Amino acid sequence: MNLAGVDLNLLLVFDALMIERSVTRAANRVCLSQPAASAALSRLRHLMNDELFVRQADGMHPTQRALELEGPLRRALQQINEALEPQTFMPSKSSHSYRIAFNDLGAAMVMPLLTSRLAHLAPNIGVVVEHADGNHAINLAEGGKVDMAMGLFDSRGVAYDFEKLYDIPFSCAMRFNHPLIGKSISVDDFCATPQLTIVHDGGASTMLDRQLVALGKRRHVAFTVPHFLSGLFALTNSDLIAVLPSKLIRRFGAAAGIRAVNMPFTAIHTTCGLIWSTQSAPSPPNKWMRSMLRDICSECRLDRWDVVAADTVSTI
Repeated sequence: MNLAGVDLNLLLVFDALMIERSVTRAANRVCLSQPAASAALSRLRHLMNDELFVRQADGMHPTQRALELEGPLRRALQQINEALEPQTFMPSKSSHSYRIAFNDLGAAMVMPLLTSRLAHLAPNIGVVVEHADGNHAINLAEGGKVDMAMGLFDSRGVAYDFEKLYDIPFSCAMRFNHPLIGKSISVDDFCATPQLTIVHDGGASTMLDRQLVALGKRRHVAFTVPHFLSGLFALTNSDLIAVLPSKLIRRFGAAAGIRAVNMPFTAIHTTCGLIWSTQSAPSPPNKWMRSMLRDICSECRLDRWDVVAADTVSTI
């Protein structure tokens, strides 16, 4: 194919369609009208001699050819973008836009401080937050669909870079006037008490259940929810208990009427980490944002909450 006859703007539309799976959203992403984006898709189909995207009830689904093109074209666009960027990144003058994946724990802890800091240091910078955790967040980072992801990760992958931000201890959460408050309970009592668990919790529930299996025990899970915050507030008017991040309970527990108590038989910890695509690692804007997130976690002593707030935690 002769590149002289290729409009490189079409590749931006292709990349937006791969991310959004919607012509309308892709048009908004690249600042085009919907008819202009549709026309660009028609030109792409002619250029590649393939349908590329097939409309179905839940959106535009890529063909096999589109899936084959996704990685090479995204890397090429990223390299072009990095080549044209100034070598010295000036946040105060930049209008760079980031896409960052958070789970609800990371968003609750970090976003209030990030929005405040950006308003002061880089008022023209934009951030689009994707809700994702676990393998979904890893896939987004590996595929270049987000610039970085912050969540409960604890290992280095092949196609992405990883940095540990802080440890996350877990505690048993229950309402202030729960019947178990102030009592000494056994593992059997703990397992018999109806519990709420989180689907995407970085493996804490799996770790807990494995320890219980080793003891020949199994807990009574009555409810399963997808988010930490919804799990916390669901405890307010019930006798359910839940194993939740201690930091989350101490940040929002008072408002929900929830307190943290030590686990009666074990200690559960996971890791909050930052991951990003290896290809985007040298990008000055991405370096700056990673530094910003790192500084927020450090200055807020997120890795020290278990020490700072230890006197607020009681034992069952």
